[in-house]
Amino acid sequence: MDNANLNDLILNSDDRQFWLKPWGNPDRAPDEEEQFFTSSKLTIGFSKQPNAVEIGDILIVHRIKISKIMLVAEVISSVHHATDEKKKKNPLLNRWAWSVEAKNLTPEYGAQWFEHSLKTFALANEYNKNSPDKVKLGSIQFGNDKLRIPEEFGKFVIKEIQRLEE
Repeated sequence: MDNANLNDLILNSDDRQFWLKPWGNPDRAPDEEEQFFTSSKLTIGFSKQPNAVEIGDILIVHRIKISKIMLVAEVISSVHHATDEKKKKNPLLNRWAWSVEAKNLTPEYGAQWFEHSLKTFALANEYNKNSPDKVKLGSIQFGNDKLRIPEEFGKFVIKEIQRLEE
């Protein structure tokens, strides 16, 4: 499942930051928004200007309220801010006015992410059992818009997605 893209990412991850990026409207239940991520290109929104996010960085997108991994994407544009005109056309942009364009590295997984049990916090616990460098994701539970994660944890999550194909 998306292994070619993910193998390439694992082999060529130098000079990239890995981020855990929450996704979802906190005012809605997860089952109100049936979402599939099969497009090759995505727009990923932020509530605050994501100053440290750069082209080439990797976003591991996490569904809020159910804490599941939804997709992995590579940032392919600089950060941009929605104009007032765009905000009028799409009221969601009032909340998520900052965004980047991203290449979806997991369109096959993104079509069926909800069928799998790749729970973000369970993955962190599993990773922490075997790693001297512990990952802490707590700020995501308190509204943090993004969280820089260690490259090795990012690769661990990616390998878990790859294992689904085995």
